[in-house]
Amino acid sequence: MQPGKIFLAGFFLLFLVCHQGVAQSTGAMLYGKVRNESEAPMAGVKVEILYLPWQKRLTTTTNAKGVFRMPNLAPGGPYVVRFSCKGYEEQVRSEVSLELGENNDLSLHMRAENIEAKSNDSNAGSAGQISESIQALGSEKEAKSDGAL
Repeated sequence: MQPGKIFLAGFFLLFLVCHQGVAQSTGAMLYGKVRNESEAPMAGVKVEILYLPWQKRLTTTTNAKGVFRMPNLAPGGPYVVRFSCKGYEEQVRSEVSLELGENNDLSLHMRAENIEAKSNDSNAGSAGQISESIQALGSEKEAKSDGAL
């Protein structure tokens, strides 16, 4: 083979390899593993990713191993990432920024909701509403009895 053709063939292969490498780095990725307080992986956790500049919202869920991945995200930010699962406190990560070609690990632990405290709060709200209603009825009764005198 002629030296000129070998050079051109080598140059062409080098171009293809370099071009392929550039084509793979067009975005960023968020990934992570979600676990509970006892370190067990949590499947089915909703992961909501909001890209604030465009108000673009993407969602995914964790797999059986508690892992989530969201590839091909726009570089920059800020992003807000919300993790939610019934029976657990919602977790939010804000001001997340991404670099081109970067893989960002957002692994975390979710805490179980304090159902007793939540129940007491809702009961306190109900008790407060009932108390206000009773006071209002008492005020009406006093007004009627004052008018009768």
